Amino acid sequence: MKRVFEALESTMNKSSIIDFRNYLKNFSSITKWIIVSDYCINDKDKPNDVMTFVIIPYVVDIFDFQEYIKKIAKSDLKHSNQIDDRFISLYKSGIFFSISFMLTRDNLIKNLVDKEVIFRTLKVQKEMLESWIVNTPNNANHYKDIIKKLNKIEQEVKRKTFNLSLFKDIVTVTFFTSYIVHLLYKEANIEIVTWFSDRDKMTSAYDGIANDFYVIQTHCLCVEKFGDDYKQFTIGYGGENKENSLFYDELNRIADYICGGIADHNIENNQVSADKFCKIAEEILADNKNMLLLRIKKDGIDRVELKSTK
Repeated sequence: MKRVFEALESTMNKSSIIDFRNYLKNFSSITKWIIVSDYCINDKDKPNDVMTFVIIPYVVDIFDFQEYIKKIAKSDLKHSNQIDDRFISLYKSGIFFSISFMLTRDNLIKNLVDKEVIFRTLKVQKEMLESWIVNTPNNANHYKDIIKKLNKIEQEVKRKTFNLSLFKDIVTVTFFTSYIVHLLYKEANIEIVTWFSDRDKMTSAYDGIANDFYVIQTHCLCVEKFGDDYKQFTIGYGGENKENSLFYDELNRIADYICGGIADHNIENNQVSADKFCKIAEEILADNKNMLLLRIKKDGIDRVELKSTK
């Protein structure tokens, strides 16, 4: 994924990083952060495949925040006919920074991941986990469990029925999450960052290996870029509770509305399919300095500026 990382850095280190730094200036004392994410992939009724990540500083109790969102966004975007003005105001408050990735059908990541690459990656990850077992014996059982998952995946990859497309999506979403955490670490003073993902096949497949990939990739990316002595911070992720539900469903609506709005936005003719998407386009997406939209193409990555649909 080195080529993808370099392409991301090349795109980010222009106007995008300036916008991100300007946002972070407002939260310079905050050390706890949340990332919520939502996805619209392979929807034939939408012009764009999108993965959206929203960065949120921990300035309000998460459960109080969820209760407020429940009042102003009672359901996901696809089940909503109208957008509450209070939800629009929340986006305009400047508390969020969103990074969305629009994936073209023949994109850079999909072209880099094949079965041979997967086998090599799994081998490297297992070797690394074996060394962690020795160096961090207190977590040995956890690392052994991850190795078991990787062994199962290795067997799955050998099958003719292996879903390569789904696995590419898992690699993609976990890499993007790791990159954003790396970006936060580079630009802010963080002690804890927690990823809350929307429920999706990408994050539930193969015994939830996406969460393990995320932790491993984040560690490797930070060590590679900042050295072995980089300041340790806690990497967390949300999961299902005993009732098989996500306790942070309401929180994910912040990413859901942005992701759905971008997925519906036909950039070529600058049109959307319904009034609710028009409101999102006009009042959240257009000319928003706290929102990045990066298009992942076959030959690279560029930033897309969404225009007013009026």
